[in-house]
Amino acid sequence: PFGNYTTIQFKLPEDSPIIIDLLNASGKLVRSHNLNGEGGLNSFTMTMENLPQGVYYYRVSSEDWTATRKMIYTGSN
Repeated sequence: PFGNYTTIQFKLPEDSPIIIDLLNASGKLVRSHNLNGEGGLNSFTMTMENLPQGVYYYRVSSEDWTATRKMIYTGSN
């Protein structure tokens, strides 16, 4: 569980465009972020401003792979 923000980390074998999507528990897209990922460890701070508490999923996608993880937003830090 996390409060108003959380940090998402992911590794890339090389520089690559990345999309990080935030989905609600029903799978509806809530937000989307386009990033220029760099080879190695990357991090992105996801803010949850103006969103209700609950279960969310984030999806990190590149041209070659996609990873989806569950997270629980509690609304306080």
